[in-house]
Amino acid sequence: MGELLRKIDLIIRYIIATTLLSLGTYCLITDNVIASNWLSLKIILFGGILFNGIWIRNIVGKMHDSILLAKSNEINAQQQGEDEIKTHQSLLNKAAFSIWLLVILMAFLGEVKPF
Repeated sequence: MGELLRKIDLIIRYIIATTLLSLGTYCLITDNVIASNWLSLKIILFGGILFNGIWIRNIVGKMHDSILLAKSNEINAQQQGEDEIKTHQSLLNKAAFSIWLLVILMAFLGEVKPF
C-alpha cells in the first residue's frame, strides 16, 4: 500500500510541476490568463522547484541501496557503497543549492516585480 501511495504522490507531483511550467510559459508568451510577466516567471520557477524536489527524492531513493552496500561485511561492497554515497551526496548538494537559488529568485521577483 505504501509503495502505491508513493507512486501516486510522485505522479501527482509530475503533473503539477508540468502544469505549472506549461501555464507559466504560456502566460509569459501570450500575456493571457496572467498578464504580469514577473508572476508568470514565478509560476515557472515554482514548477522548477517541484521538479527539483522530485530530483532530490530520486537521489535519496538511490542512497538506500548504497547505504546497505556500505554496511556489508564484504570489503569491495563497502568501498562501492561509500563511493556511491559520496556521488549521491554531491548530487544532493547541487540539488539543494539549485532549490535555494530558485527560492531566492522567486522572492526577488515577488518583491521587485521587475517587469
